[in-house]
Amino acid sequence: MRGAPAGATSIYGKFGATVQFHDGPPGLFLVASSNGDPSSRVIAHGGQIALRLNGTGAVVVARMTLTQALSLQRERSICMVGGIHMNIERYQALLASVAAAGVSRG
Repeated sequence: MRGAPAGATSIYGKFGATVQFHDGPPGLFLVASSNGDPSSRVIAHGGQIALRLNGTGAVVVARMTLTQALSLQRERSICMVGGIHMNIERYQALLASVAAAGVSRG
């Protein structure tokens, strides 16, 4: 849980509000980089690579919390971070087909 800044100069302080952010369980995020593989940046922000999506390695599906994803968005080399929802049965089937095809997941 993190609190938002409540100083007199912040928007929260001006209205006397306190904002709390609760980090939920990790989710899946599509991460695209403008200059190569984003894996090192994902890992540096506490995430894990779940799947690589193209031959250049510039797009991955990462498992991380919302707070980690929001932090990752601030990186200059990251051009997009977006939450994705995947049916768990379909996700498991995808992972099984990726493994059967011998494709590297990360």
